[in-house]
Amino acid sequence: MRAKKAEDALKGKAISEALFEEIAEIAASESTPRDSIRGEAWYRRDMVKVLTKRALLKAVDRVIRPDDMIHPDRLW
Repeated sequence: MRAKKAEDALKGKAISEALFEEIAEIAASESTPRDSIRGEAWYRRDMVKVLTKRALLKAVDRVIRPDDMIHPDRLW
């Protein structure tokens, strides 16, 4: 899914942990997960928050250290 409202809220802002929390909340509110045998909607919505924050951290890490290898322990 593409969270367009979260993208718009991110544009032009200074990077901070609070901003990442806000963007993760917006992305989760945009999501429309469904319940299934593999996971309930509330859990999937929480995972959207977690994965959004991880993606943002990974993007920042790649900008700061473009030549370094990305180590998973730096992402969470």
